[in-house]
Amino acid sequence: MSSQLFDFLLYLAPWITLSLFLIVFFKLTVWVKKGKRSAIAVGFVLQTFLPNPNVERRIDVLVKQEQTNEDNHDASKN
Repeated sequence: MSSQLFDFLLYLAPWITLSLFLIVFFKLTVWVKKGKRSAIAVGFVLQTFLPNPNVERRIDVLVKQEQTNEDNHDASKN
């Protein structure tokens, strides 16, 4: 009997895991829309453990964009 129960739970494990992830991510989305800081903290922790390879490229683009904005602002002053 316990072997059948174990096999059944093993069969349901991926679906349970997927459901839990969906619930957690939906809850985080609701928190972000409400402006809760705990959602931002969870995002930082997830980013630490699950790094996005495009983040460094995006940071470089933003830094270059900021530099060009500063250069344009300085040029308009002169």
